[in-house]
Amino acid sequence: MKIVLVVAAGIAGALTSCATAPTAKTPEEVAYLASVAGEELEFDLVKAASDDAWGRAQVFLAKHSSMKVQTATTNLVENYTPTPDAMNPNYGYRVTRAAGPKGEHFSVECFTGNPYAGPGMSGIPARNAKILARYIKTAELPFPGLIAK
Repeated sequence: MKIVLVVAAGIAGALTSCATAPTAKTPEEVAYLASVAGEELEFDLVKAASDDAWGRAQVFLAKHSSMKVQTATTNLVENYTPTPDAMNPNYGYRVTRAAGPKGEHFSVECFTGNPYAGPGMSGIPARNAKILARYIKTAELPFPGLIAK
């Protein structure tokens, strides 16, 4: 009976460790994550800034996702969809842009096959998406180690 409990606890610990994102280690990283937490995943940019922002989106997906880029067009860039896997979670992204009333309208998503990554806007995929949205808007990515891959 004790062996079963020890094995169950080990499996639960392994699954929990797969669900965690890299944690902030410095006050600067903590402040950055706090500022990113309020980032909107849908936003408008003026046309003059749109092409540079689009380039940043493509670079981020190629460099900071654990999945290969599947589609890269003038209006959509996305990674392959991760397969469900709690022991080896992967993260992919989808970014779209379209003409909007104030210039170009961007939409950012992060998705994962990890069922333990956290739900909705409070989970790891939401945090990754907000980091990406900030990067698209500002070219600011001071702590790439905080991105869960």
